[in-house]
Amino acid sequence: MTDELHEQSPVDCAEAHNSLGNILAAMGQSLQDAELYKLSIESFNHALEIYSQEELPLEWAASKANLGTALQALGRQESDAKLMNSAIDAYTEALLVYSRKETPEQWSIVMFQLGAAFYSYGSLLKGNRNLQKSFVSYKNALAELDADLYALELTA
Repeated sequence: MTDELHEQSPVDCAEAHNSLGNILAAMGQSLQDAELYKLSIESFNHALEIYSQEELPLEWAASKANLGTALQALGRQESDAKLMNSAIDAYTEALLVYSRKETPEQWSIVMFQLGAAFYSYGSLLKGNRNLQKSFVSYKNALAELDADLYALELTA
């Protein structure tokens, strides 16, 4: 992104970096290309230099979750526990904003992703503690999803 765009409209620049990161991550997944994942991580980090948790909390949390997804995908591809741990950190930070009460859909999605990251991390380290954390994250995500499905059944 140009410095001019960043100066004129930093939020638009952050949004462009976040969107670019999503595209690069999708391409990385499709092509199983680690370099594309690395570029997506770089794009999400650029967005996070602009977004702040205090001023744009939902955008910040979305970028953190997207960063977690890219880190997790690269960590799985490279069997890298450090990347998996960074993904867990990114998801955990996104959950500082996303709550079950205020943003239940985003919360359950990130909770599910966190469960997947704990599972992968635990599998890499052969550790039961992370697998237990995975179970709890999945259970929390499913509880919210089940509640939504139950509400839909009542209105049908």
